[in-house]
Amino acid sequence: MDMKASDNGLRRLPSYSTVDPQNPFDAASIAPSAKNPFDTASLAPSTAASTSASLLSHSSSTTITHTSGPFTPTSCLQIQTPGHSMVALPTPPKTLETPIFSVGPTGRCEVPVYISNRPMRTKGHCDLVRAEDETRTPIATTRYRLGPSADPVVEILDDAMGRTEFTMETRWTSRTLAFEFGGRRFEWRYGGRRERKRVAEARGEGCDSLLILERVMGDERRQIARLVRGEETRTPGTKKSNAGNGGRLELSLEGEWSSGDEVKVGGSGITEAVVVVTVLVMLKKEIDRMRGWQAVAIAGVLGP
Repeated sequence: MDMKASDNGLRRLPSYSTVDPQNPFDAASIAPSAKNPFDTASLAPSTAASTSASLLSHSSSTTITHTSGPFTPTSCLQIQTPGHSMVALPTPPKTLETPIFSVGPTGRCEVPVYISNRPMRTKGHCDLVRAEDETRTPIATTRYRLGPSADPVVEILDDAMGRTEFTMETRWTSRTLAFEFGGRRFEWRYGGRRERKRVAEARGEGCDSLLILERVMGDERRQIARLVRGEETRTPGTKKSNAGNGGRLELSLEGEWSSGDEVKVGGSGITEAVVVVTVLVMLKKEIDRMRGWQAVAIAGVLGP
């Protein structure tokens, strides 16, 4: 992916203002700022003075070890979306665009790298586009089919690799999502209490929710990405009880594209866009579960 967009291309892009703490679910709260359409610093999660250094500089001297092996992030993105509140009607989210920002050396949001567009509020279908692309040409699409057992279908549109389609496998008894890409199997899962504690201690900041992406190789698992949500990293104005709210996406994909381990450069390794589009499916599923519980609760109160 070419991360170096022209200055002119970036200046045509609006930034996104901080989510309104009083009404974090109003789509207008993440609309382009009228006062300063090029200020993206306001979207950065607040960071305590003791943890103002970015994870990139922090991880250079610290390797976080999980049960699946060491994980050293090599890049970071910030997903900004309010998600769905526990105290709300089970209606579809109002937000139709989800910006994903690059994270600078100070841990602050810089410029939008991707934007996830949902054409219709009543449907979950969405397209992932590069933020600097004024034509809004999708680089990935996600389609949600009707029915309790219908799994989401993701299509990656890559000029170099061609079109690749895969299904996000869901299970009734688990929140885990699995998929195959480039001949490899990957799995998104929720980190347990011990894993969240280790991440919080290593980062020096809170970790209320942890989503982990692993490459599954038989009985072995290698962590290649994770979404951390805590007081300092989740989307401003949201709470830890929110479903599907944004956070800090940390990636370690160098090994996936190295010439070792029988992986050719530009071959079957996973890409950043694949990580982004699949973690957005995880967030969508969180919202679906929350809305389902709310619908059941309302039905119980209203009665037959």
